[in-house]
Amino acid sequence: DLIYKQNYAYASTADITSKDHIRGELFLFMKGIIDAYMHCPTEEKKAAAQVLSYVIKPYRSANNKSYSENTAEITNLVKSLRLEENTQAVTTLGLQDIVDQLEAANIDFNTAFKTRSAEKRGRKAQMNMRDVRPQVDAAYNEMANAINVIYQANEMVQKDEETRTVLGGIIDKINALIVEVNDKLTRRGQGTK
Repeated sequence: DLIYKQNYAYASTADITSKDHIRGELFLFMKGIIDAYMHCPTEEKKAAAQVLSYVIKPYRSANNKSYSENTAEITNLVKSLRLEENTQAVTTLGLQDIVDQLEAANIDFNTAFKTRSAEKRGRKAQMNMRDVRPQVDAAYNEMANAINVIYQANEMVQKDEETRTVLGGIIDKINALIVEVNDKLTRRGQGTK
């Protein structure tokens, strides 16, 4: 039944969306603080904001990127903010906790996203009817040809009644299975009527 009824939704999508939102809010909050301090009358804080504005500049639109790009950019931003030459500016603006929270949210998001990605890969590896049908048809044709060759060889050369009976039984069972599958598909509206 998994071949016929595949689920393309993921239970984790809402969780991933929520985690991305949390990460995005932290990023925007930090960016807003840096931008606000660019206009601070206190020179020390204004200078710190200028340093961090330069650091954040390549990542300013990280929250508008795809999940993977966003994750990579936030990871790189956090690394840049933790460089020795930037830690004083982060401290001056009081952003240490926000940087820690942003890093944790990014890791949390990435863990959930990787889990769903692994699930996607697993589902892609499962065959669907479009993939299975040609393989089943080829295997059926090989089996039918083999049975026909054995049956014809028996009828022409050996004329063994036991072989005829066994092969006839196999053919009848296969034909019964074909009828059964066609009936199921017809009831589902997927087969010939």
